[in-house]
This record gives sequence, C-alpha cells and structure tokens, in this order.
Amino acid sequence: MSASVRWFSRTAITLVGVIAALAAVWIYGRLTSPTAAQREALAVMAADAPTPRPPGENGFPLMLALEAFDAAMPASARCGVRGVPCL
Repeated sequence: MSASVRWFSRTAITLVGVIAALAAVWIYGRLTSPTAAQREALAVMAADAPTPRPPGENGFPLMLALEAFDAAMPASARCGVRGVPCL
C-alpha cells in the first residue's frame, strides 16, 4: 500500500469522525429541546395578546417612567445604557 493511500484513508476516516461527532451533537440538541420552560416561553411569545399602551398621545410619560426604573436597577443590569460600560 502506498503512502498516499494511507494518508488519504487517514484523512477520510478523520473527516468522517468529525462529521459523525457534529451530527451526534446536533441530534442530541434536537432531541433534548425545547424543555418545558422553553415551551412555556415560546407559548408566551406566540400569544397574540397586544401589549397595553400607556395613556397619553405620545411616549413622554413612558420615557419618564423608564428613567425612574433605570435608576432603580443595579449597575450590572444597566449594561450599555447611557454610556454605562458592559465590562
């Protein structure tokens, strides 16, 4: 058997092994999800209930409410808001 055939067969076996490992991970992910909590979250997102609109003609009262809420949030939750660094 020539050296090129051995290298080709080793490469082919490695490639088949990598593809089989990726397929196994993909199949495992497809079989184990969605979990019960994920199904509940999907049901909430799929619900066609409209979100309630704030009173008023524009979003100014809502903007003021968000600023008060923003100040009450811990710094770790305000990542990227008004110049707060994320790291």
